[in-house]
Amino acid sequence: MTPRAKVTAIACVSLSVVALLAAPFVEAEAEAASDSASGYQMTAVIDRARGKSVLAGDYESAIERLMGQRRKRFESSNNLCVAYAMTGDFDRADAACADALKLSEESRIRRDKAVALSNIGVLKALGGDLSGARADFSKALDLSGELSQASDNLSLLSSGDA
Repeated sequence: MTPRAKVTAIACVSLSVVALLAAPFVEAEAEAASDSASGYQMTAVIDRARGKSVLAGDYESAIERLMGQRRKRFESSNNLCVAYAMTGDFDRADAACADALKLSEESRIRRDKAVALSNIGVLKALGGDLSGARADFSKALDLSGELSQASDNLSLLSSGDA
């Protein structure tokens, strides 16, 4: 079984307040847990798009409500990515993260793109693509150097503790 298949729940959650183009919003970082305690952090936007449900661990409800939305937005796709990853549905997590990345590129909001890349990097790391994960974490940091999740994920990957 790959490490990715072992991810089962959020191990710990902490909150940090960040700014996005002068419009404040709150992100949550969720540490992806596994039997080997991977420690990777995924980021969900919690003031929009069912982010509080994702933070609370109510993944199925968040997925159901987010899938019912007519218009795709970065926040919705990003939070779907995190919710699917936490339920172990990595194929759907990959697709939702790809949507989040596409939407962030269309909006040209660097922080959104950095968050999407960091989350994609976590999925790659859990799937065993460590060089791909390293590249995504590095790109995320190039876009938004203060994204602590990307920095922490890259440090964890580089330390070999993952």
